[in-house]
Amino acid sequence: MQASDLKSLVEQKNQLVLDLEHLKGCSSRNNRDVIEKASLAASLEAKIAFLHLQGGDKRQTVINLVSSASCLLDARRKHEARRLFERAMALVAGQEELANWIKSELEKLPHQRTPGSVFRVLVPNIAENKSLRRPQIGAYHASLDHFARSKEHAIIQLPVGTGKTGVMSILPFRLSAGRVLVVAPNLEIVKNLEKNLNYTATTSFLRKCKILNNGSGPSCAILNSEANLMDCDQSDIVVSNIQQLAAAGATKWLGKMSPDYFDMILIDEGHHNVAPSWQEAIATFPDAKIVSFTATPLRSDGKKVEGKRIYRFPIRDAIKEGYIKDIASRRLEPVDIWFTYKGDKLHHTLAEVIKLREEEWFSKGIALSPECNRHIVDASIQCLQELRTSGIAKHQIIAAACSIDHAKAIRSLYRERHLEADVLHSNLKSEEQEDVRRRLENGALDVIVQVQMLGEGADYPSLSVAAIFRPYRHLVPYVQFVGRIMRVLKQNAPHDPDNRGFIVSHIGLNVDRWWEDLRQLDEDDQGFYEEIAFGTKDFEAGPNAEVQPRRRFRPDMQVLEETIKHFVQEHFLEEAKARVDDLIASIRLRGFDLDTFNITRDELEKKLLEAEPTETKLGEFQSAPVSPQLERQEARTRLSERVNSAAKQLLNALDLTIGGYELPKAFPGSATNNLTTAIVLLNKAVYGHLGVGPAERDLIPTEQLRQAHDEMDSIIDELQKQIRTKLKK
Repeated sequence: MQASDLKSLVEQKNQLVLDLEHLKGCSSRNNRDVIEKASLAASLEAKIAFLHLQGGDKRQTVINLVSSASCLLDARRKHEARRLFERAMALVAGQEELANWIKSELEKLPHQRTPGSVFRVLVPNIAENKSLRRPQIGAYHASLDHFARSKEHAIIQLPVGTGKTGVMSILPFRLSAGRVLVVAPNLEIVKNLEKNLNYTATTSFLRKCKILNNGSGPSCAILNSEANLMDCDQSDIVVSNIQQLAAAGATKWLGKMSPDYFDMILIDEGHHNVAPSWQEAIATFPDAKIVSFTATPLRSDGKKVEGKRIYRFPIRDAIKEGYIKDIASRRLEPVDIWFTYKGDKLHHTLAEVIKLREEEWFSKGIALSPECNRHIVDASIQCLQELRTSGIAKHQIIAAACSIDHAKAIRSLYRERHLEADVLHSNLKSEEQEDVRRRLENGALDVIVQVQMLGEGADYPSLSVAAIFRPYRHLVPYVQFVGRIMRVLKQNAPHDPDNRGFIVSHIGLNVDRWWEDLRQLDEDDQGFYEEIAFGTKDFEAGPNAEVQPRRRFRPDMQVLEETIKHFVQEHFLEEAKARVDDLIASIRLRGFDLDTFNITRDELEKKLLEAEPTETKLGEFQSAPVSPQLERQEARTRLSERVNSAAKQLLNALDLTIGGYELPKAFPGSATNNLTTAIVLLNKAVYGHLGVGPAERDLIPTEQLRQAHDEMDSIIDELQKQIRTKLKK
């Protein structure tokens, strides 16, 4: 830091101290303001102290640390004041008068354990702990080795479900000299982390796995709207989502913490770590040891993830050892497909589809076509039935949709086939979202259709079928979605039929490329990793590459019919290798090994490949039966939902606000604002389009309901003209 920067900090600090003294002298002072100013002043004093320490001026360092501690006392933060007094005491050699004064100040404060000291004092049971998994012990020792030689930001790469939270729980021991900050991208992950990291909780990972056996362990605080700095001061671990940590321009929390407040920072879902908010948080604590955890050290915006990868545990090994499900890709390949594109009716074979799928209009049309959606729904149900028949668990489907309207259409397809299905999207109220999540967790739902929800940190092991209805444009969101079905239902049971999962897609969506890339990445092909991580591989990256909300319901391309006879299935683990592992395990259970039969593992694998040379298998596609009554009821529900969505679209086209009164004035009646009037007018237009009167609505057949649903764009256009004419009068 330049001298001018130090001068600026001193000026800011001096002004804060003056303001603080003025507040303290006021008879009508606001204690909250005193605490605020005192904490900010303490932070600046500490920053100045550590700049002097870097310059070798210990005397000035001690003076500023003492001043910082004094400000903290004004802020009623006695625990943090003691820590800084102790830090100053360690540097005060040769200054007897000052040392005696610091000692006298310390004697006034209640004695307490220094936050974070548990990580140095307690001896964890790690190396020989049979409750720990191989990746947990491996990541721990890799971190010890790394930080013994380097201060570089470290990355630990672990697949979903392999025990990342366990690694976070044990990592600070022998590594951290003080408090630990754990940063997560969302509140769902924060809650799960606190349950595991807090030794005082019965859910503590350290207690469950007997890492600590003496009844003592680290305390944990959650940084949320109900927390205060004193909660953090007294804790060994602070858990926060990044939005809370960087709140109020960082002055709410970060601006009141000294540069050495945290000695270690653990970042969950570390592929976010180059975002400005994350970088600001990291920069506040320049000497902290930083470890990022991620399932894939890549970003969809093309930026390189911060840090050096020091440990990885492959998906293949996680499957073999029963930490995650044995997953397989099952894709639909139409023999023939007929569709319209900008008014032209076209027919293509599978070979032509494979070429066309590179075009965004084509993959988007596949995603939004009811015909293709029905086939993906049927294929996912076929997978679900296979899992439920072979195992004992109530497996569930998670589906990824392009939009809210698309999600509702997919939900209806599942309901027509007698499955309990619901949607989850950000437009639902919080209580509605919680209700859907609760029904998903307790098994009341067979299917959850979501729109960019249930992402990082979602823990629902019964999700075993990932149905893809959208053309992912990058590997990262694909991997994050696939990760939702990786968690096992039965721990450490690699061959259990309930520990299997399927990823279902349509070849026209062009997402099977990510399946192949994920497998290649898992092999740790360094050249391939460099291509992805450093931008030499051409991805359609960035937020604009994903399917964007449409201004019209019907896409340019619409599939009329396709012929699906088979699905193509590929296991993540090569079948031959998996069968070799199964055979070896069975032989060892009976007291033998391969030497007994005079054959090596490679020879056994070769023989199996010769017996069945292809890893790709064809399976017979089966359509799920549809209830005509449910089909009609869902068609009516979808039409009603589309009318509600179309009403908002209509108002946008007319440049009218939802709560305005232009339409009720032009069309007098029972409606109270523009939105409710638009819904009434659209319903009338829909039933007029169908030639149906108000008393006949319950008699409309399924095909007519679908027709109105599919022709909503033209209905909106016609109604828009009528409304414009009326408004001009």
